[in-house]
Amino acid sequence: MGFHTPEFFILLVLSFAAFSLTRSKRLWVLAVFDALFYLYAGVLDFSLLAAASVVSYLAGLGMATRWRKVWCVLGVGLNLLNLAFFKYYYFVLGNISKVAAVPERFWTLRVVLPIGISFYTFQLVSYIVDVYKDRIEPARSFLEFWVYISFFGQVIAGPIMRADVFLPQVKRTESYQFDLDRTKKGLLLLLVGLAKKVVIADTLAPFVDAFFSRGAGMSSVDVWVAAYLFGFQIYYDFSAYCDMALGVGKLFGFELTRNFNTPYVSQNPQEFWRRWHITLSTWVRDYLYIPMGGSRKGYVRGLVAVIAAMCISGLWHGASWTFLLWGLYHGILSAAHRVWKTVTAGKIRPSGLVRALNVFGYLQLTMVGWVFFRVTDVKALGPILGKMLSFSDLSVGPHFAEYVAVILVLYALHWVEHLALENRGQLLRWWQERIPSPVKGLVYAAVILGILLFTRPKENAFIYFQF
Repeated sequence: MGFHTPEFFILLVLSFAAFSLTRSKRLWVLAVFDALFYLYAGVLDFSLLAAASVVSYLAGLGMATRWRKVWCVLGVGLNLLNLAFFKYYYFVLGNISKVAAVPERFWTLRVVLPIGISFYTFQLVSYIVDVYKDRIEPARSFLEFWVYISFFGQVIAGPIMRADVFLPQVKRTESYQFDLDRTKKGLLLLLVGLAKKVVIADTLAPFVDAFFSRGAGMSSVDVWVAAYLFGFQIYYDFSAYCDMALGVGKLFGFELTRNFNTPYVSQNPQEFWRRWHITLSTWVRDYLYIPMGGSRKGYVRGLVAVIAAMCISGLWHGASWTFLLWGLYHGILSAAHRVWKTVTAGKIRPSGLVRALNVFGYLQLTMVGWVFFRVTDVKALGPILGKMLSFSDLSVGPHFAEYVAVILVLYALHWVEHLALENRGQLLRWWQERIPSPVKGLVYAAVILGILLFTRPKENAFIYFQF
């Protein structure tokens, strides 16, 4: 059930009405609607989420006993095995079959990736580890724990919420007080996210598909255009979902963690990962990079750890060698940036020009990375990247100027969004206090009309739903 479907908005209206009208059973209302939302994906999907939740809840309680390490290993292990089986079954079989015969019965087993499994698995693993490390107290109420892990505003594609941030909010659910200002902000985020998805991301999708369907038949210029279009498609698609998740959270009194902060204004890898998929980046840092030793085990060990962590992050996105290579690419960029900082420490004076050159340069490196991410066939990756980096074929298509204009407009919009987020408090006050209500109504009506005009008969699922 995508956030941009009529079914979702029906469920949202019904759940918000029941939640608002109920005084003492609001947690039960959320628990039921969370279950209904996930059941829409399928009984098996729901059963796996429920089972993983029960195992993790029991593991949290079990760590209050002398068997705490056993419970931790059991909880983390079962969650990771669940993810590994459903996400990497065919990937592992395919690679084994290249060196040894695989019995036919293994191929006939139908393994379907449950929706949202990558996100809720990481959320459950972080909960178990945090309980084991005594960072948080284990949840005593399974009802509260279920709402924490299954909240329909973020269960499918994040943000990956930490228990120390989200569980206390869930516990305060029964004391919820309707707040008109918070509700308005929630609805605004829903509207902004819906516009990003339907008007921008879904409009770009067929052009991106058309470019990449040509594979190595693209010219060098075509590959760069395709990379830019996909870079903006995936940003506006995923940030749209996350904006809507924040909006849904606000309606029910929850403050979810912001997952995006205009990443294409970044000067380097370190800044990029503070702005792109923030909750995954911090998860990788806290539960992979630091446990590997981080920078505590020496300079070289830190470089190896960051590359390894990014490789695992790449595989988290999908069971494909191209995702692993995407993670490796960003790991190498991150390691190289650390070396560069060490070599140039204090030798380059920061200035507006330096920042602009850094932003421009790292944007190009980011777009090269998106080719790894978007190309599905690892054999086609080399020729496509070869065309992109060698500039061996500079022929342009008949609509090249239009594509360049679209890319420039999209990047300008990205900077507008960046400035709006940097000054959101002032902008909201200006909008609420200075703009007359009739003008606000006309703007909202125009946005809604635009969304309706751009809505397609065939629904385009959010890209990150596949992960």
